[in-house]
Amino acid sequence: MSDFNESEYEVQEWMSLSDIMSGLMLLFLAISVVFLGNIGQGAVLVGAVGGIGNIMCNSSSLPDEVICDPTSLTWEFPADVNFAQGSDTLTPYIEETLRNAFPDLIRKLTAENYDCFVKGIRIEGHTNNVWQGQTGIEAYSLNMRLSQARAASVFDVLVLLDESKNNWAWLEPRLTPNGLSSSAPAMDSTGRVDNEASRRVVLRIEVISKLEECQ
Repeated sequence: MSDFNESEYEVQEWMSLSDIMSGLMLLFLAISVVFLGNIGQGAVLVGAVGGIGNIMCNSSSLPDEVICDPTSLTWEFPADVNFAQGSDTLTPYIEETLRNAFPDLIRKLTAENYDCFVKGIRIEGHTNNVWQGQTGIEAYSLNMRLSQARAASVFDVLVLLDESKNNWAWLEPRLTPNGLSSSAPAMDSTGRVDNEASRRVVLRIEVISKLEECQ
């Protein structure tokens, strides 16, 4: 009788260990699926960034004066072609550039199915930290108003384009003007603030962080 009980106990113990091992294998499998899924999602998002960067920087309608960065997904319009100093009125040259380049960008993003990866299109107005000889808080505040007005001037041109009107349901929650004053100055090759280069407008595309956001 005792031998039977001992054998029964060993069988039960073996079954318990087997159940634990099965449970651990299932847990490992679930973790592996999640891990591989995350890697797959990351690869898709990296590919989308590369595709959008390629569209932005290989546009025939983008003049040489505009600096395109395919990694940060930005167009940088230098100060000398944007506005007169202290003004928020676009120069005819940059206005014509926007009228040509932005519709081309929207057409290619939508035609090549990258539109759902775009979380936002930011129009950033930047200034240096000086205002008519003033520095500090006063200059920052006055430059904030100027940078906001400049970003709004670009926004006003873009939203009235036919391509924007045709894609307004998609653009409305994404296209925003943002004045940043001197909070993100441009640096020269030595790491010093470049006051002239800091006066710029940047169009920046922000991408989604998860594939679930692609709608």
